Amino acid sequence: MSWDLGPGSWTSCEVPGHTAAKTPAQSVSSHYRLGMPRRLRSTVLAAATVVALATSAMVPLSAAAASSDGPRVTSVDVGPRFLPRKMLAELVPGVTVPDPRRNVVVRVSTSAAGASVQYQERWFIGGKNEKFRWSGASTWSTKHAYRKQVVEGGTLCYRFRAKAGGAVGPWSTMRCTSMPIRGAGLAPSNCGPSDAGVKHQRARTCTMGSKRSWHFMSGNAVRVGFLGGKGAGSFDVYAGGTKIGHVWAGGTSAGLHHRTFEAPKHFRGFVDFRGTRGNVEIHDWLALP
Repeated sequence: MSWDLGPGSWTSCEVPGHTAAKTPAQSVSSHYRLGMPRRLRSTVLAAATVVALATSAMVPLSAAAASSDGPRVTSVDVGPRFLPRKMLAELVPGVTVPDPRRNVVVRVSTSAAGASVQYQERWFIGGKNEKFRWSGASTWSTKHAYRKQVVEGGTLCYRFRAKAGGAVGPWSTMRCTSMPIRGAGLAPSNCGPSDAGVKHQRARTCTMGSKRSWHFMSGNAVRVGFLGGKGAGSFDVYAGGTKIGHVWAGGTSAGLHHRTFEAPKHFRGFVDFRGTRGNVEIHDWLALP
């Protein structure tokens, strides 16, 4: 992630009103510019440059070594990467209603017994802005698991660092879990009714017909689940008006398949599945951060 400090922000380490410090190579160059043979001057400049590069390379190495001290997070479990859809009891014969929420259990363990953990939580819901929340207090204990809730179309990410005896370890890798949106969660189209779609909460694409999200979505990729097999058609995937992928379901084996298509840049707009040939059953889909 990049930080934009806005207009007028500094683009270098120079402080207004002060003269920037010279590198060793610049100092040697200005001191020996006159009165030294060109070949000797080149040799001195090359040596000074090597020393400067070696000195600058030592700084991040020592900083990285210092940050690795302390207890480590050995494992983080936030559940499956993509949560399966959970269907509620049938309200009408043959028709089930999807549960728009799923509970997940977050577990974390550390290399030091009894260590507490700090966490960074990241929420993302397509169509809404990303939300970050930072907890600076060591409020979680590694002796417990924590129950969190993920909503349909949402992604929940965590990363942790351990703390014991005043020593704080490095951050763990961020782990995420997402709950896809059912295919029936797309706006109606001119493809006509689909009994299978009504019963199993799927959507159906058709030639020259488009299935679209109800509202604007945002993200960097789109994941779609579809039913393949002989006789299935094809469709294009659009994000924010830009085509980012194509699916030929007829060229896959029978059953459920998933494809993820990355956008060339962060998008905000409708997600469309535009049929190009025949019919394809859309099982689920998701805008990813």
